[in-house]
Amino acid sequence: GMYPTFSLALLVVLLFSVASADSCVRPANSSMTLKDVCQCLSVDKDKSSANCMTPYFGGGWNGPLIVKERENLKVNKFALVVGPVAKESNTLNVNPINIFTGVKEVLIIQMKGTGAGQSMFAKVVSLDYTLSTLTVNAGLSFDCSSTGENRCQVVTVPQYTNVTMKSQSVISGARWNGKTGGVLVFRSQGQVNVGPTSSKISACGIGFRGGRYGAQLKEDGYQGESYFGIQTQSIER
Repeated sequence: GMYPTFSLALLVVLLFSVASADSCVRPANSSMTLKDVCQCLSVDKDKSSANCMTPYFGGGWNGPLIVKERENLKVNKFALVVGPVAKESNTLNVNPINIFTGVKEVLIIQMKGTGAGQSMFAKVVSLDYTLSTLTVNAGLSFDCSSTGENRCQVVTVPQYTNVTMKSQSVISGARWNGKTGGVLVFRSQGQVNVGPTSSKISACGIGFRGGRYGAQLKEDGYQGESYFGIQTQSIER
């Protein structure tokens, strides 16, 4: 028989949470400045509010983003990590390498297999186009591997000053193809204006692939993909 298909994707929403320290208490209807938020989070208290919030909302390196009317825009690029990379290493062999030219921040995420779901943000330090290696500013917090059924990928993280979406526009991500994709992530320093009519930021349908149906009538279908693998035949009735 035919089984319904569903898709699991990752939509990274970059929010901040204010701690419950006394310095963070504000009366109702009282606004907090970015500097207030920084102090509540105990981050870079002595720095300017702009520098303090960069780790959360980005540096605006990519300038303003305007998504045109009816446009479906994919804001991320993806590269497969080739082979295993041990925890605490900060150099990854990736394919392709050229997509990281000019990129300042990446998301490294284990999509399938051992440690699936583990991830970290990192700053790009250098690229070696000959060796196809990417070096980041911090060692991995987990083992990253694309051997066997494992899949680990590196995703570009654009950083905008503001995001404006016109009518019926969509910000989405590339579909998971078994190696890369299935993630949508970006940062914005200022407003993210989703637009007046039917605009949306959506990761719907870009995640793990659904299973195929049975070849003949009444033949068992196949389970959809998960972080363990894909296409196990279902025999439970």
